[in-house]
Amino acid sequence: MKQALVNSLLLSLVAFLGLTGCAAQQLAIAPFDSPGGRLFLQHCTGCHGERAQGGVGPPLDATGHASDHPDSELIRGMTQGIRRPGASGEMPAWGGRLSPREVQQLIEFMKSLWTDDQRYVQSVLTGNK
Repeated sequence: MKQALVNSLLLSLVAFLGLTGCAAQQLAIAPFDSPGGRLFLQHCTGCHGERAQGGVGPPLDATGHASDHPDSELIRGMTQGIRRPGASGEMPAWGGRLSPREVQQLIEFMKSLWTDDQRYVQSVLTGNK
């Protein structure tokens, strides 16, 4: 809900200021302007969508279920891949291509797309609360 409010305020600001082109685009992609966001745009959009809304792979934003998993499962899924019988696709293993720091940056980025409640529950699952 907080992210939706921020997005709404940004769009209102864009309309109010009459921003176009690059200025409006930069405001719209602000959550992606982080180390993890840039990694996401570089490596993950092909399957998870340009805004983490899902596609071949599941959504990683607040509409998905990534927040239902502790960090250890997210790390394992990214580094070792995920194979589910009957699924339309597989999550490839990125452990050989991403450093542990980059994996952590991607996880932090995903968390920035979740609601406060999702972040709290996920932190309990992870053992941080």
